[in-house]
Amino acid sequence: MEKTFIVPDMHCTHCVATVKGAAEKVPGVEKVDVTLETKEVKVVFDGATEAQIKDAIEETGFDVSSVK
Repeated sequence: MEKTFIVPDMHCTHCVATVKGAAEKVPGVEKVDVTLETKEVKVVFDGATEAQIKDAIEETGFDVSSVK
């Protein structure tokens, strides 16, 4: 499954690295692509849930405004 998480608070490459690292640590996540310009975090996963990924990102201090 692939979902795109919108993280509007990302402003720099450090933010990107933090969010990407958090999502990658969730068991079942296969691939994470982050685009700073659009504030999108595209996650390919199997065995993880959308809620687990959202929680992992939010635990780093970033809000997830929506998922598509």
